[in-house]
This record gives sequence, C-alpha cells and structure tokens, in this order.
Amino acid sequence: MAIKPHPFRRLKSSARLSGAILAAAFFSVGHAPAQQPLADSTAQTPPTAADTVSDLLKQSSQQLANGDFDQAIRDASLAIQLDPHSAPAYEMRGSIYIRQKLWDRAERDYTAANRISPDVAYKYQLAQIKFLQKAYDNARPRFAALLGDTRLGDLAAYKVFLCDLLGGHEALSAGDLTALGQAQTTPSYYYCHAAWYLYHNQRAEANKWFASADHLFDTSTASLYISSLIEAQRFRPAIVTFVTKDGTRYDHVHVFLEETGLRTLTANGWVTLPLDQLPDDLSGFPGDLRELIAKKRAALLAIPPPISLLTFTTISGKSYDQVHWSLEDTGLSVLTPDGWIAVPFAQLPADLSPFPPDLRQTILQKRQSAPATPTRDGMVSFITRHGKKYDQVKASIAGYGLRILTSDGWIAVPFSELPDDLSPFPADWRPQILAKRQSASDEDDPSGMKLVSFTTKKGKPYDQVRAAIGESGLHLLTSQGWIAVPFDQLPNDLSPFPTEWREKIADMQKLRKSVTTSQSAANKDTSSQN
Repeated sequence: MAIKPHPFRRLKSSARLSGAILAAAFFSVGHAPAQQPLADSTAQTPPTAADTVSDLLKQSSQQLANGDFDQAIRDASLAIQLDPHSAPAYEMRGSIYIRQKLWDRAERDYTAANRISPDVAYKYQLAQIKFLQKAYDNARPRFAALLGDTRLGDLAAYKVFLCDLLGGHEALSAGDLTALGQAQTTPSYYYCHAAWYLYHNQRAEANKWFASADHLFDTSTASLYISSLIEAQRFRPAIVTFVTKDGTRYDHVHVFLEETGLRTLTANGWVTLPLDQLPDDLSGFPGDLRELIAKKRAALLAIPPPISLLTFTTISGKSYDQVHWSLEDTGLSVLTPDGWIAVPFAQLPADLSPFPPDLRQTILQKRQSAPATPTRDGMVSFITRHGKKYDQVKASIAGYGLRILTSDGWIAVPFSELPDDLSPFPADWRPQILAKRQSASDEDDPSGMKLVSFTTKKGKPYDQVRAAIGESGLHLLTSQGWIAVPFDQLPNDLSPFPTEWREKIADMQKLRKSVTTSQSAANKDTSSQN
C-alpha cells in the first residue's frame, strides 16, 4: 500500500519553515506580545515587477528572524496581494501573528491557508492556537479530529490528553492514560505518563518516564513532545545563565530540577547536568530553584559511605569480591571497576551469611514484599537461544521484547530469543514474558519485513539485515537483537531501501531537519528576548 505524503512535505522554503509546529510552540513561550501591527490593509505599497511571492516570503522570513515583526507582516501581506490563493503566504503571516499572540488574526490566516490547500499541518496549527491560549476545551476537538492521521496521530493523542489534564478533567485524562494500554512503542505513551506525574507533583516518577523516553527516541522527538509542557507554562522551566565547573557556558537556557541533576535544554536537545558540576555561586538561578539545588546537594553529602566490604556470588553466578555497597529500594548497589551497578534482591544468593545481620534481615523483608511491587528494570545475566551472552546488563520489559543496555546503547531482544529457563529474570517478569510469548503479537515479528543493506551517516554498515519501518526510524534484527536506527541517521541516498519506504524516510528526514532548525531558531529567539 502506498504511503501517503507526510503533512510537512511542503516545508521547503524558510517561509514554510517559520510555520512549523515546533517553532510556533517555542515562540509562544515567555514572550510578551509585541506592539500590535497596523491592520493588514496598511500594506498597500504596490509590488514591483521583481517582487514575487517566493521572494517576499523569503524576505518576510528573514525579517522575522531579525525580530522586525512589522516589516515581516508587510512582506507577507504583499505576497498575499500578489497571489490571494497562496497558502504559504497566509501561513507565513499566521506564524508571525502567533509570535505576537494575535490569536484571532493567526486563526483567520491559518483557516484561509487550509481552505486554499487543505493540509493536516494547518489543522494542527488551528488546534495549537487554542492550546496556546489555554482554551483547552476548544483545542481538544481539533486535536481529536487528527487522531487517525498516520503522521500526526500520536502527537494529537498526546495533545488530547494534555487538554483533558490541564483543562481540569481528571477522570477524562485518566481514561486517556488507560486507553494507551501497554503499547510501549510510541512517544505519547511515555510523555503522557510523565505529564501525569508532573501534574500531580510526583517529579521523581515523572523523571523515570522521561529517562525511558530518552533511551527510545531521538532528541528532536523529545523536544517536540516536551515543548508542549513548556507551552502550557504550568510546567514552564526556569530560564537561567550559568557556567559549569568544567567551564561550559549555558546562556538563557530552560532548566528544571530532576532527581539526578539539572535538566537543561541545549541546541542539541535536553541534557542532564550533574549537581556537582553546577557552579557554587547559584545567584543566577531563581530563589526557589537555588533552595532545591542546595537541599539536594546537602542530601548527597549526607549519604553515609558503605559500612563494610562484601564478597558474594549472585544466583546467576556473577561474583563480587570485597566490593563497596549501598542499599537501594530495588537491590544492592555495588562499586565495580566499571562504576556502580545494581544487583536486584532476587539475584542475591540464597545463603545470606556473607552479609551483615541487619542487611540480611532487610534483604529477607525486601524479597517477601517484592512480588507485590512490579520491577520496572533490573540487572540480569542470560544467554539467548542463539548463544549471545549478556552479563549483568540493565534490562526492562518492553512491548516487543527485553530492552537491555549494552556498550553500544539500548537494544531489544525479542521474547522469542530469550532462553526457555527464565530463572535469571525477576519473578514478576516471568509470567509477563510467558504471556508475551504465547500471544506472539505482531510486535515480536513486525510485518512488512525486508532485507536491506546500507551504511548509516556515522559509518555503521548493515549487510542483508531484516528490517521494518517504524514511526521513529528503522527496526533492524541483528545478531544482538532488535535495534533502532533513527531516520536522521539513514543515508541521504535512499536507493538501498524498498521503493515504498523511500517517501516516508525522505519525509521524516525533512521533518527532523525542520524541527531541529525551528528549535535552534526558537532558542536564539528566547535568548534575545531574555
């Protein structure tokens, strides 16, 4: 079946780019409306023969980048005079009105653009205009109308959830969350859960969902979904300027505090800066954020060192000799030459005599309560049916298999590749793995598999590997299990791929590029305004 053109396919010029979703999202944050421009009818200067719609829209885009909203409006309006049927011209002017928070005018221009050239991107922007005004009950049906779209459906589902949550309809938003089920392959699944916990002031739990999403999706996808939380301003991060202890400078960046450090928005996406790398002088941070950072630093300093050294062998046969340790909620953290790793309570030996008496009692209590608390992730050792060995790797259950953290990053081992003997895995994982095997869903053996050979932009070659196309990239079945290659890492030459894949890959590469460009422009705009 032929793949429909991506709704952002026509984002070719800088004029179209200025109307991209992420640009409007970030441009709306934290800026006071500029002085209201003159009515559209003021742009009456007759166009010269040299003026074309394309030239005027390029000029308008440049003026917008320079912060000259009035001239940008005039150029866009002249373009409309030259061609009253130019949808990009209306979109250009509508995007400027969004920057100025002139919502009625923005809605009028996007309505005109969609009437001239019906486009799901214009419909999304019409919903977005209501969202930016916090008119969530009005925005919701507009986003809901896009749920069936193959490209924007997941983002629209996320927006519907946010409209219900932020609009005060807790029961509806809880239902939205339940409706997501266990489909752990879409961005909305992770970011809806993160937003839910943020809304309910459970930041630690929210951070777990953000961290999981970071492992699965590229930075442009993360920024696109996180920007909606920034737009809502209920979750709006602080904007600060500071220099880390290693000399890296961050100018007017969005930040918020999480359990492991300071979450910081850079030109390359969100990164987490360890608390011990933040400057001693926190005067550049808001007072409440300074206080929270100081408390977390004090808490870290107050953590007592390990009381003694331990020597033991896990159930799976991994030996630790005279290691430092600390007690965690899910197991023991032990200090190895590779750093701290977590050993789940279920993997500790049956004979607890190597452990101090008080620690033995705690381990026994944790083991008894463990079945009532599902394990989100843990350290496991096992050998796949094809003989691939994984030793004390961090792992978690996903919809398509076991996600494990290797030296090459996160990969997925299909349930069908896991060993028949499931004893190396936590007890509460075993029935889940068995159920997944019995159901043998399409996620375990994706449809539309093709054999492909190509080399990524980073120079990684793949030769005759089975592949399936997904929403964020290609899923490849390698000797190590399933791995994902993002669209923006696929080569520019798409000839190695099936014909029916090339259009979607090209569309998604353009979208990723436009999102990255829009985000960079938004960051520059934020810096100049602050």
